[in-house]
Amino acid sequence: MFKLFKSKLIAKETINQPIVNTQPVTNTEKLEENIVQANNTDPTNSIQPSTLNTQRLTTPPQPTPINYNGYYGSYSNTPPQPTSLSYNTYGNLHFDGQKNFKSLGLPLTYDIDYYGMANRAWNLYLTTDITKIVIDRLTQFAVGDGLKLQYEPDKTILKKKYNINIDTDFTKYVESIWGIYCNSKYVSNNNQSDIHTIAITVMINTLLCGDCLIIRRVKDGIVKLQVIDGRDVCGGIPTNTNNKVIDGVEINQNGEHVAYYVATENGTNERITAKDSKGNTQAWLVYANNSRISQVRGVSSICSIIQKIDQLSKYTENEVIASEVNSKLATVIEHTDQSDGKNPILVGRELIKNNGIPTYNPELETDTKEAILKLTNGLLINLGVGKTMKSFDTKRPNVNFEAFLDANAKYIFASQSIPFEIAVMLFSNNFSASRAALKMFEMTLKIIRKNIAIDGIYKPTFKTFFLLENLKGNLDINNFDKIRNCTKNNTQTSTQNNQQQINTQTNAEIQIDMNALNKCRFISPPIPHVDPLKEVNAVVEKINNNLSTREEAMEELGNSTDFDSTIERIDTENQLMKKYGIVNNTEDNVENKNTNKNSANEDEDGEENKEKDEEKSTKNQNRKATKTSKKAEKNE
Repeated sequence: MFKLFKSKLIAKETINQPIVNTQPVTNTEKLEENIVQANNTDPTNSIQPSTLNTQRLTTPPQPTPINYNGYYGSYSNTPPQPTSLSYNTYGNLHFDGQKNFKSLGLPLTYDIDYYGMANRAWNLYLTTDITKIVIDRLTQFAVGDGLKLQYEPDKTILKKKYNINIDTDFTKYVESIWGIYCNSKYVSNNNQSDIHTIAITVMINTLLCGDCLIIRRVKDGIVKLQVIDGRDVCGGIPTNTNNKVIDGVEINQNGEHVAYYVATENGTNERITAKDSKGNTQAWLVYANNSRISQVRGVSSICSIIQKIDQLSKYTENEVIASEVNSKLATVIEHTDQSDGKNPILVGRELIKNNGIPTYNPELETDTKEAILKLTNGLLINLGVGKTMKSFDTKRPNVNFEAFLDANAKYIFASQSIPFEIAVMLFSNNFSASRAALKMFEMTLKIIRKNIAIDGIYKPTFKTFFLLENLKGNLDINNFDKIRNCTKNNTQTSTQNNQQQINTQTNAEIQIDMNALNKCRFISPPIPHVDPLKEVNAVVEKINNNLSTREEAMEELGNSTDFDSTIERIDTENQLMKKYGIVNNTEDNVENKNTNKNSANEDEDGEENKEKDEEKSTKNQNRKATKTSKKAEKNE
């Protein structure tokens, strides 16, 4: 639904322009007198030409204001301020983007129908291949088989402000217990999915519908998540007169989300508060696109290409149907002048003499029809006597079909920041072009992954999990209560130099300090490399030039384990191989490389010495030849 605003042309001409009036003026003096009276001016004063021209314009009747706000959207016929191409009294031009009058038509303001758009997007995902490619590619590469935690608390703030010391063993322990929790199916409210599966579900629903609701609960000492379809967030009546409900979301005067209304099976709406009694967030919306100011609900990521995808899908299906029809074999039975015109296929109509009585066998007729249809896989036509049939050539398959489809699909994928090669999984370009496409796609994935997967699922869940583990005593953090016991109204008063100092720590400051303790990042599976050997060599060069750590190198190459675990496993494997007398090819290769380097250096040194000796001998020979020639000249 959208609001259609009619642009109104203000035809206020200047003095040099002709005056337009829909009503004929028969008495100019009387008109001027009326204008003077209307302006409450002295009749003896002269009327300014610009004022006269302005007052001579006839104001069209205004329509009756209509304002509608219903379930499917809103409509208003009240026109806004003139924004189209129009002139005022002094010839100033109102510019709204169009250079030629009425070339762009009437400006429209769209009132987003969230539920209708979400349903259309889901229908396209279920029925069209292009939509499924777009959503699945973004989900597969953004989440994959799950994100890995890298716990990195801000040790400087924790040490100076709260005297909390964090060592390496503690960070590894946090990552270990988090990994066990994430792979458990008890994360979901119905005990059916782990957190990685939940992240994939949230990603798909958010990209299609525009948003989805996440509800966090703590049951039996475990943080549980429930995902609500955004289309089920609807209705509701605000509990506070200062609040308002927009598409199932109750917001206060500051625009903060207060509660969400979720449709239930019995036809009622359940009110779920955004924060619990202690002020902790327990329900939130995950957005795919919420860039418009004052926008409460999200917008589908494919909103701008819904119609194009639908039309392109219909075109593709029509081309396939036309090619199928054209490929069918048409069998025609032609009759000569001597033919009786009967269909010879209906051989079941035989006169079978049974005591001289003709009988009809329908089973024989049916079996014969099916056999011929299976044989021809096409159309069988019995023409009348003297009739012929002309076939219509549909010129299918269309030789330009692939070029047309690819040209349109490229821009559809580009609107979602997906390279065409990655969308269709076809890399026909050279290494540099393919690698550039992958790198550009990585930047897109970082943004989508952060907005939906990390900020929407992983990070808020980890914060609650971390706090709960501390409360259960599974994490031994010294002076942790200094952060936790700080409340919104916690005020400490101290007297120093006969002055009272009040140090107040607000709830927002507490959350910031908790972020220093909860600071982390989540690592995603990398995009497969076009040429793994070149990628490894590039990473090795970074390590050799102190531009990267081995931990970062392993993350870049997509190793599933961290550097410490990898080193421990390698050491264990080497000891086991030595125990059973198995030669370690890695060590031999290293030794061979060092030996080759030394021999190469020796060869280079030997060649350099030879060259020096040859240069010396050549110089000596030249000197001797010079002396001999000089002696010969003297003797002569």
